[in-house]
Amino acid sequence: MKPVIAITMGDAAGIGAEIIVKALKHERVYHTCSPIVVGDAKMLERGMKLDPSPVQIQKIANISEATPQHGVISCLDLDLLPADLPYGKVSAVAGDAAYRYIEKAIDLAVSQKVDAICTAPISKEAIRMAGYNYPGHTEILASLTGTEDFSMMVSTPKLKV
Repeated sequence: MKPVIAITMGDAAGIGAEIIVKALKHERVYHTCSPIVVGDAKMLERGMKLDPSPVQIQKIANISEATPQHGVISCLDLDLLPADLPYGKVSAVAGDAAYRYIEKAIDLAVSQKVDAICTAPISKEAIRMAGYNYPGHTEILASLTGTEDFSMMVSTPKLKV
């Protein structure tokens, strides 16, 4: 069995949906994992328009409905955002949705319905506008999992921070 990875959509007014669509159009992704996007299906569809790809969005209400496969992006559709959410505009509604995508992914991981979480970019300003006082993903993940001792690590083949 391949690991199931919950991918949070990030800030839908930003590049999250576009990045996810670009990444998940590659067949090699599906050789190593079963990705499931946690976000808004309509925002992924909008992201597809920016990068026309021969993929379909599978809108699901429950993680057990997912059938991730090359050419089909499974999206646990939380349906939190208006279809006309403007690109590039920082907003509390987009910040709240980004936070709630992370919150849902954590719930899925803690309940062992997914094996790991991958996060698309968030707007820290939008998160704050929505009333969440966190510097970024790391602190949100720590707070929602009750983790007191944590740090962020970045690793590339030539650099580890």
